[in-house]
Amino acid sequence: MSASATTESTTISPAEDVTLADAPTEAFGSEPLTQATPVQEVAPTQPTTPVPLAPAPAATAADRESSTQTLSIIAFALSIAAVVAPSFVLLPIASLVLGIIALARKPKSKGFALTAVIISGTMLALALIVAAGAALLLGVSVISSGYAG
Repeated sequence: MSASATTESTTISPAEDVTLADAPTEAFGSEPLTQATPVQEVAPTQPTTPVPLAPAPAATAADRESSTQTLSIIAFALSIAAVVAPSFVLLPIASLVLGIIALARKPKSKGFALTAVIISGTMLALALIVAAGAALLLGVSVISSGYAG
């Protein structure tokens, strides 16, 4: 019994043979944990500067066209409000300014902006004529009332 025990202890079966290749490996590596991978030093190179990205012209043009259309519509709405409330002088002035800004941006469709400029310019001229007429009438009435003396 002792002879067989010594031969069995010196003989290793293939199931008991654990070599370095069977050692546990890293999570995604194929190298065993016991073998160290040499670290390669990288020579310093020139620092890389980030390349600036060019803006997307299609999105910028679309945003500009959208804001120009919005300005045109607001100018048109203000000019219509100036027709409805002609005694208020600030509406035609605001409409005229917004319409000119919208036309200066050179939109593809100029309809609302051009209409707003025409309507608000007409209403502003009409308001100035009415104001001048009122001042003239007030001046004539003051003179004819006998105050001039």
